[in-house]
Formats: sequence, C-alpha cells, structure tokens
Amino acid sequence: MRGISKKRGASLAVAIALLSTLALVASGALAASPSAVSRSKIVETNSTALVNAECPKGKAPVSGGFRLDPDDGALMNNSLEGVGDGKKSWTANTATFGGSGRSTVFAYCARFAKNMAFRSDRTTLDYGESATVTATCRRGERVMSGGYAFVNSGTPFSVVTQSFRAGARAWSAEAFNFVENRPTTFLVFAHCRPEGKVPALRTVRQTEPFNDDGSPTDVAATCPRGRYALSGGYRTPGEDFTWVVNESRREGSGGWTAAAGGASGGDDEFTVFAYCAKK
Repeated sequence: MRGISKKRGASLAVAIALLSTLALVASGALAASPSAVSRSKIVETNSTALVNAECPKGKAPVSGGFRLDPDDGALMNNSLEGVGDGKKSWTANTATFGGSGRSTVFAYCARFAKNMAFRSDRTTLDYGESATVTATCRRGERVMSGGYAFVNSGTPFSVVTQSFRAGARAWSAEAFNFVENRPTTFLVFAHCRPEGKVPALRTVRQTEPFNDDGSPTDVAATCPRGRYALSGGYRTPGEDFTWVVNESRREGSGGWTAAAGGASGGDDEFTVFAYCAKK
C-alpha cells in the first residue's frame, strides 16, 4: 500500500509540476506582445480598394490599425475596419475622392486571439444624421478591440469620428452620414474573448488641441513601463463632423498613435487611447 501511496504521491507531484508549467506557458502566451503584419495598396482616383493584413498560421488579429496617405488634393476614408472574413486578417475598405493615395493596414497577431467571438449592434443613419453605437460582449467575456462597417449606402463617404473601448465588455463608435438621399446602416463590432483568456488592460489617454490650420494633428498615448499596447482608439469632438481620421495604429509596441485633420483647430481637441497589457 505504501508503494502505491508513494506512486500516487509522485504522480500528484508530476501533475502539479505539469500544471504549473502550463500556467506559466499560458501566462507567457497572454503576456507576449502581438506581432505586427502590414499590407499596403494604392487606391486609384475616385475608387475603392479592400486591403487585408493577414496573420501567420496559428495566430489571429487581436487588434489592428490603418494609415491613409492621400496625394495632394485628395481625400481618403475607410468604410470598413476590423477583423476580416475567416478571422485571420485585419481589413479596411478605403475610398478616394479627387485623387489617389496609399492605404496601409496593420494586423497585430497573437495565438490567444484565435476563436474570438464577434458581437455587434447597428443603426440606420439618414443624410445629416449621426449616432453612437455600442457593441457589447456577453457576460463572462472581455473586449479586446473593435471595428465598424457601413453598408447599403451606395457610396463609402460616411465618416467615423470616434472608435474606442467603452468599459471592459464594450466597444463604441460614432458615425456621421454625409450622403444625401442615401441612408446607410452603421455596424459596430466588439471582438471578444472569455474572461481569463485575455490580458487585463489599463487605459491610457492623451488629449491634444487640433492644429489651428486644419493640418493633420498627431497624438500618441504611451503605455507605462512594463506594458504594451494591445489595442487602441480615438475620439474627435462629437459636435463637429468636419474631422477625418487618417491614421490609427500601434506606435512600436508601447503605445497607440492616431492622426486627424480637416478643419481649423479652434478649441477642439483630439483624444487617443492605448489599452495596455502587462508584458
């Protein structure tokens, strides 16, 4: 009996050691900063292009970002941004007006982002209307990032002025419909994972006044030492829809940067959020 008892004790010790090792591995998987993948495409004048940044095998996008570089005199705008079909890429649908430009999409890829759940909500916007839509994860889930899409508008020129994490379980975005006589459906997505399978996040925000001349204003929110940016967001003034956000992406691994321009600065301010996880 003692022999059996000792064997069981040894098996228990091995099991405990194995569980401890698995816990360390899992902790490391959550702590590792997501790797970055980017793709660029030239968008011809007055046209649209879908740009996908696909994660390597075994990983999925935990979040993503974009950068729009219009030629002189051109306008660029995204009508879709978020996790693409198949959950392997971060996708943006970019339109140009009055000229061409380059659209760059970034995917931030991690193993723990696989099998994400997608929660959504929507509203219909008539011409000249704005609305804030919030997509909420289910109980027991936590939001990692979010996205949006315009559908049924006939043209992609409706703009998103805010996109940010609204608490531990929700993602909010605000949009304005500039398209006369064409209502559009505005969808917002929350990219969710079960609690305990996503890192705990700390929100860091940075607010700066817009440039007085209307040129793009760049703002960066930096994570504290020992943390990395898992995702990020932005907010322009809710009462002023003349701002166009042309950049929102990770800055290295330690922060989030965004840029917006379009109108004179006045007293308006631009806020950027970084959602920071422990390394």
